[in-house]
Amino acid sequence: MGYSVVTKEDWAGGWISAPDSLLATAETLPLIPGTVWIWPQFMARVHLRKTFTLDQVLPAQADFLCDNRFELYINGTLEAENVREFHGDVTRYLREGENRINIRAGQTDSFAYFTSALCGKITAGDTVIATDRTWESYLS
Repeated sequence: MGYSVVTKEDWAGGWISAPDSLLATAETLPLIPGTVWIWPQFMARVHLRKTFTLDQVLPAQADFLCDNRFELYINGTLEAENVREFHGDVTRYLREGENRINIRAGQTDSFAYFTSALCGKITAGDTVIATDRTWESYLS
């Protein structure tokens, strides 16, 4: 047996969302130029991954921003832990051929904080690996 809302007066539900006071934090964060916000389902630990190929290793800069805490791994090496943003030289972690960025983010030990948005990029010469819809994600 199904149920449907026939008229506006039949609607008795409400939208499920975080309180506006929590969502307002993410809305005030500046977007890193050349990136888009990506986000997991809320209230979950998430792993984000991007694999890319470099023909040669050039000086590389990473810039990432999150509305909560995250960990940044490059080719399996932890570069940043328990940070909201990271800006730094990551050249030493890159190699010719296949490379992988892994980001682990999620709610903290407080119910009031959860990850809802992350943006960032690695720039190596003319190559830019930025957050977009091609990143893979999985929950843990």
